[in-house]
Amino acid sequence: MTEPLYQVIGWRDNFEGAKSRTYNNKTSCQMPTKHGLGYRKLIRRKDGAALFGAWCALIQVLSRHANPREGYCTDTGSADGVPYTPDDLELLTDIPARYFKALLQVASSQSVGWLGIPQGQCGDTMVPSDLDSDLDSDLDSDSNGGDRWEIPDSLNCDRFIKAWDEWQKHRREIRKKLTKSCGHKQLAKLEAAGVDDAVSMIEQSITNGWTGLFGLKGKGNSKPANAPNEPIKQNVKVRVL
Repeated sequence: MTEPLYQVIGWRDNFEGAKSRTYNNKTSCQMPTKHGLGYRKLIRRKDGAALFGAWCALIQVLSRHANPREGYCTDTGSADGVPYTPDDLELLTDIPARYFKALLQVASSQSVGWLGIPQGQCGDTMVPSDLDSDLDSDLDSDSNGGDRWEIPDSLNCDRFIKAWDEWQKHRREIRKKLTKSCGHKQLAKLEAAGVDDAVSMIEQSITNGWTGLFGLKGKGNSKPANAPNEPIKQNVKVRVL
């Protein structure tokens, strides 16, 4: 079976600088410092730390290729080179081949999107969309012990994800771990509120030690749904003897 040809997406923008593009051979490499969604989805796997280490080693290997470097995972660094196999990468880095085998699958999935498979002669890069289902059995809970959630597109930003992680942590600390059904309903409620109010609602509930998420003060009912009800006043007729 022929090994697929992978290419690092955005190589020249992310792993080369103005000066390094002039070097025929490099002895060092640069990497982005941003921990975006692709990083989060990879690192929260049960083998995520090992796969990220394999990714860093892969970038170093590709950085040693001669100029021009385009991030092709081949022995020459060009599109017509021989694609690296996991066993090849183990020989080059001493990292076990099983980690590179998993990395190539995960990094080329649509959810991470770090590797693509070039299509056609124009060098276009396509991220496979049919690999995500194969990864589910390998995915574990996130690094904070929470569950994986389908974050709505309108909330899919670092700011909200950080707040959502803090909300899950808060619920665990008060021994009210967020259930799947409750979490999905809360995400729907937060989506309707928008990113700014959603983050504020989470911060409000954490600050007050609440187990639920409620409208902000001045923007609707802010009373916790689980707050004790006030005693019902009843008119009692007293008969005087």
